[in-house]
Amino acid sequence: MNVIRSIARRSVGQLTRSAAVLALLGLGIMAYSIVSPRPLPVILAMSVGHGIGAAAVLCYVLAIVLHASRGAAAQPPEMVARGLEEVAKREAQRSSFNDQAD
Repeated sequence: MNVIRSIARRSVGQLTRSAAVLALLGLGIMAYSIVSPRPLPVILAMSVGHGIGAAAVLCYVLAIVLHASRGAAAQPPEMVARGLEEVAKREAQRSSFNDQAD
């Protein structure tokens, strides 16, 4: 349970960064097996490379789930306010454009 709690406390950005690094590492291992098609690099790519890739996908899916579960409450209040102001500005621009078109 401590592992799940520590992962859940991590930020979405950290999990996304971890997913990207793991994906690049797995991709590098798999690309090496293509460049050097000997038995050992191919076996390494098929086992370790795919394991690292699966860990990357898991980190990314967990980041999506955490972001969706936290929702707007995880964003700082100034970010939420700024987003609402931008939406209001766009709506005002659309309404003025529609008034000019009529």
